[in-house]
Amino acid sequence: MIRIAICDDEKVFRDKIRDSVSRYMDDRKVLFQICDFQSGEEFLAETPDISQFSIFFLDIDMQGMNGIALAKEIRKVNWEANIAFITAYIDYSLEGYHVEAIRYILKDNNTLELSIEECLDTILKKMQKDNSEMLFSFQEGKKRIKVNHIMYVESSMHKLTIYMEEAEKKTYTLYDKLDNFESQLSNNHFLRIHQSFLVNMRYIDRIKNRELLLKDGTELMIPKARYRDVLNRFVVFKGEM
Repeated sequence: MIRIAICDDEKVFRDKIRDSVSRYMDDRKVLFQICDFQSGEEFLAETPDISQFSIFFLDIDMQGMNGIALAKEIRKVNWEANIAFITAYIDYSLEGYHVEAIRYILKDNNTLELSIEECLDTILKKMQKDNSEMLFSFQEGKKRIKVNHIMYVESSMHKLTIYMEEAEKKTYTLYDKLDNFESQLSNNHFLRIHQSFLVNMRYIDRIKNRELLLKDGTELMIPKARYRDVLNRFVVFKGEM
C-alpha cells in the first residue's frame, strides 16, 4: 500500500489534491491511503512514524511551519520519500534542491489536476525503479538486495565492500573488479568518484572543495582530475529528480 500525506492550510486545496490523487490511484487500481493535515505542526504531532508515508504533497506557504521547514524534518528520518511542493509562486528552487523536491505544483485551478497526474506518473516510475532487486554472490552467501539501498562501494585488493542503508547498516563483500560491478549498476544513478569508490547519488548530501559528504556523515575525497566531472554529473542528477 502507498501511503500519501497532504499538508496544506487551505481546506479547499487539501480537498482538491485528495480528489485528484484518489482518482489517479483508483484509475490505475493502486492500493493507497491518504491522510491530510492543516499544518506542519499538526503533521509532526500526529505522525510518530514519518517513514510510513512514501509520498508527500506539501504547501510551501503555510502559516507557522512552512512546507520547506516540514520537508527538512521529513528528510531527517525519511530519505526515500517523494516530496512535491504545492505553491502559488515558483520561487523556491534552491530550497527545494536541498530537500530533493520531485516537483513544484502551482495552485492553479486549471492545471492542478494535470500537474498532480504528471507528478504521480514520475513518482510511481521512480518507486518501481527504487524497488528493483539484484542477486549477488557475496562472501556471506547469495543474497537479493535492493539496488537503491546500496550507499557506496569500496574497492581494495580486488575485494569489494558494499555499504548498505538498511534498518541496521550492513556491509557485504564480493571478490570482483569495481569496473564489473559498476557496469551492472550503470542505469541506477551510481557515480564513480574515485578509482576505488562508486557512490549512489541518492545518498550524497553535498559536494564541496573535492569533498563528498554522504547523508549518513561518511566523507569521501574526490581526486582533482575527477572533481569537475563528478560535480557536473551530480548537478544533472539533482535536476532530473
